[in-house]
Amino acid sequence: RNKKDFMGSPEFWFSSKNAGAKAHMDTHTQMTMSVQLSGRKRWRLGLIPPRTMPHLGLLFEDGSVYEHRRKVGKEWTPTYDFVLETGDALFVPPATVHETNNVGETGSCALSVTYQLSYPLPAKFYRAFWPRMRRTPDISEAWPLGRCWATLCTHKKFSGMAYSKAVAASAAVFRKFDKNSDGFLVASELKKVSDSQGAVAFHDTDGDSRISSQEFAEGYAFWFAVEQQVVAGTPSKLKKLHYKGLEDLPTKVADRVEDFTTVCLAKEYEEERNQIREV
Repeated sequence: RNKKDFMGSPEFWFSSKNAGAKAHMDTHTQMTMSVQLSGRKRWRLGLIPPRTMPHLGLLFEDGSVYEHRRKVGKEWTPTYDFVLETGDALFVPPATVHETNNVGETGSCALSVTYQLSYPLPAKFYRAFWPRMRRTPDISEAWPLGRCWATLCTHKKFSGMAYSKAVAASAAVFRKFDKNSDGFLVASELKKVSDSQGAVAFHDTDGDSRISSQEFAEGYAFWFAVEQQVVAGTPSKLKKLHYKGLEDLPTKVADRVEDFTTVCLAKEYEEERNQIREV
């Protein structure tokens, strides 16, 4: 199922001694596979951090993470730090900040090739870290995916709901898809959902490849509660941007987004500084 991606997405990367890429995050929703064809390349990787503000401006462009961490008196500390040797391969999840550097001999060239793989989309991974995903615009391509997985593509608006209210509302949605009334949903019952396998993976917390009514209620309400927090924290003039795309904005709108990003970051920096002081 990944043949089309495999044949159409390869990118070759050449780097001389001590050259590479500054820490950044790619915006696509797929897994990435990198194969080291020659030389030695050091990789440093870390998941995007938790956030408290509903950002709309990109946060992880090349090298931005270094500046963000310096604002609170720290350095970027990745979760993983290792070297790929010739012939090694690496799978990088979406929403992963990564930095690379050629650590081979002087005069050497590190050559690698990367591929994006669309199937399966890592729905369980998204569910596990959804609150931070939903507040990080660099991965905004995943926002409509999460909405469709969580609500089985039944919710189209940018609106949230209190957790308890969403739990109650989930029952009617569940019954609509539970054609055999056995109290479980499987992929074959979700043919109207654009990614039925992803929807099952998003909700299936016990690993039995089906969704119980309780699992659906929890996943449905969890998504709506996060969405409600995002709605509440977004200025009214910017709310329509959440599912409209964040690229090529008119100058006036882009300026508002930039101002809002500055406010959001300032609040998060202060929150983190206070936490450091308490420690």
